[in-house]
Amino acid sequence: MLVAPSWLLSELDPYYDIAFGLCDLGMDLPELRNVSIANWKSPAPNAEYPICRMGQALRPSYPMSVYHKAARMNKQITTDQESWQLRTFLD
Repeated sequence: MLVAPSWLLSELDPYYDIAFGLCDLGMDLPELRNVSIANWKSPAPNAEYPICRMGQALRPSYPMSVYHKAARMNKQITTDQESWQLRTFLD
């Protein structure tokens, strides 16, 4: 099942047009990677979902590796700590 793409970005480098973070294109395969900032600025006329939808800023409580492990387990990016088995991620 496809869901809307989402990103949890931790680093932005506008000089090189690159952002880095946890990326989920909606195909159950969240991964840590670089993404192009320019792709968000251009409209996607054939896309089913918008390229970028700004959400609330996240104040992280854990390293990105914990969010990555939780996303891999849940097959999507999540910040809902109750859905995590935190003892597994924090070991």
